Amino acid sequence: MTKNNYILIIDDSSVNRAFIDSVIRKTGYPTMHATDGLDALDKCVNIRDTGDSIALCIVDINMPRLDGLEFIRQFRKMNQPAPIVVLTGEDDETAIQGNKLLDASVLMCKPFSISELLFQVNNLLGL
Repeated sequence: MTKNNYILIIDDSSVNRAFIDSVIRKTGYPTMHATDGLDALDKCVNIRDTGDSIALCIVDINMPRLDGLEFIRQFRKMNQPAPIVVLTGEDDETAIQGNKLLDASVLMCKPFSISELLFQVNNLLGL
């Protein structure tokens, strides 16, 4: 049985999730989408319970129910070592400071280019 190694895309905007997914699919990794931090934590548990794993998370900061920073805190408490790309607006000082404290791998300010996102993801995945 082949194990999947997912890239988890967490964003409350379906347009953003679709855009990121179209870029990420170029890596050959399967993707899974979550609409906010709570949805993402549920998906993490399901992924783990099936014996699959998470290769990388791409996380928006500003989301309803559970924001990106709190998702990262709880994700790390689950002993998940996957690298994390944090997406934020350019003026979001809270996200920038939280990123430094939460062991995220890369902080990308919106808007970002396709090539920039793909470069960062490929670099983190060792591609």
